[in-house]
Amino acid sequence: MKRIQGFSVVEILIAVAVVAIVGALAYVAWNNFAGNDEPAVSETATSDTQEPAKIESESDLDDALNTIDSTSVDDDDATEAQNEARL
Repeated sequence: MKRIQGFSVVEILIAVAVVAIVGALAYVAWNNFAGNDEPAVSETATSDTQEPAKIESESDLDDALNTIDSTSVDDDDATEAQNEARL
């Protein structure tokens, strides 16, 4: 009796076809998932954009530093949004 070892060409072609089909489905699903990701609109966003302040003197620099120091950088809103996204 002849003993057959290994895979035939037809078996390998079927396996490659199955992997290609699963890969194509995964690719389409991933693009649909990643493509629908719309950025959240900030509460402070406005329709008109502001021009950045030009710093031409040391007093302008001091004003800019004071504005940055007085700006709140709390991350409470982002944490709340992340918690809502987990639900």
